[in-house]
Amino acid sequence: MSSDEWINVDKRRFFKTVKALKEKGVYRISFISGMDTGKKIELIYHFVENKKLINLRVSLPRKNPKIRSITELYPGSVLYEREIFEMLGVEFENHPQLRKLFLDKESPETPWRKNL
Repeated sequence: MSSDEWINVDKRRFFKTVKALKEKGVYRISFISGMDTGKKIELIYHFVENKKLINLRVSLPRKNPKIRSITELYPGSVLYEREIFEMLGVEFENHPQLRKLFLDKESPETPWRKNL
C-alpha cells in the first residue's frame, strides 16, 4: 500500500474516531491485530481507503481490557473482534456474538497474553 497512515487514539475517543472514518468514506476494515506488550493490550485496526492503509492504534489496560465494538459500523469486524476476545481477553462491549471462535474447552485461556 502506498502512504500508510498511523493514528494513535485514546480509548475514550476511539468509537467516535472510527465513526468519523466511516463518515469520511472509509468503508472497509481489513483486519484487527492485537498484542500484549506486558504493560498494556494494544489493538491496531487496519482500514483500507482506496490504496491507502489507515492503521488506528488504541491501548487498553491489561487488567479488565474493554472497548466498544465497531460491528455496528463495520459488520465485517465480527470475527476479528471474536478472535481478539478469545486470544487476548478483550471484551468488546455491544458485540452481537461475543463468544469463542477457535479454541476448545481444553485450550488455555487467552493464549496470546503474556504470563507475568
